[in-house]
Amino acid sequence: TNGKFQGNDAWEVEAQVGFALIPILHTHQYRDALVVGLGTGQTANVVHQMGFAKIDIAEVSPGIAAAARNYFDHINGNVLEQDGVALHFDDGRHLLQRTSKRYDLITVEISAMWFNGSTNLYSAEFFALAAERLNANGVFQQWLQLHHISDIEVSSVIASVRSVFAHVEFWIFGGQGVVIASKSPLQRSPEMLRRAAESAMIENFGDGFLKSVGNARFLDESAVDRLSRATAARGVVINNDSNRYIEFWSPRYNLTGINYPKLNREYLTRFAAPPDTETKSGSIRASGT
Repeated sequence: TNGKFQGNDAWEVEAQVGFALIPILHTHQYRDALVVGLGTGQTANVVHQMGFAKIDIAEVSPGIAAAARNYFDHINGNVLEQDGVALHFDDGRHLLQRTSKRYDLITVEISAMWFNGSTNLYSAEFFALAAERLNANGVFQQWLQLHHISDIEVSSVIASVRSVFAHVEFWIFGGQGVVIASKSPLQRSPEMLRRAAESAMIENFGDGFLKSVGNARFLDESAVDRLSRATAARGVVINNDSNRYIEFWSPRYNLTGINYPKLNREYLTRFAAPPDTETKSGSIRASGT
């Protein structure tokens, strides 16, 4: 996609499984799911393997779908040919706008933020639309890159999700950020934990994989609330359709050699436990800027 690869069958496989498992382990109904961004099809396959009855996949590029079918069937289980799976060549936001369906899971994993149009799926308006299309205890997931981006933009995305959803957590798995959100309190599902533990697909990753996914939560709801308040105190804006903040600022980090994943983790760690004062945490400048 514009010269940016969308996945592989090597070092990113475990991460893409984790991106799907983290929100799925918090779902309590398994009827309808929406996957935004097909890539290799690995994430969609996890949703299918975990037993969702119907899965919509929004993918804007026919070439990506062709690659998934022809070159990645060995990791995606031919998910596009499975019963109950429907592929839509459409933008994920547009698909949500033209449907009245309610989903138990919406999982988003698209190209890096510096691509033109990406903020379409990172804005508060999109998050509000996703919330409207979720069932009462449905779960929303948004992939959040930690590379080539500063803590200002990371904070803005998390705070933007929190501006819509009452319950938000931030996870890090495979070196990548995962934001999960719901209108209801986030609670792990014993049924989904059982299904994951009994899944042959999960077993292929070896002992300890499922435990590592379950232990990947970085910020709980209280920590996200602290981060959101500190983000506002710093003057960092919510990303919306009017300011397109993320899309405007994130490209400037693309060609830098700064270790942003490390710096972002260090900054976010400050909110994992209650700070001495929120003002103190809120006054910290973005690392590397």
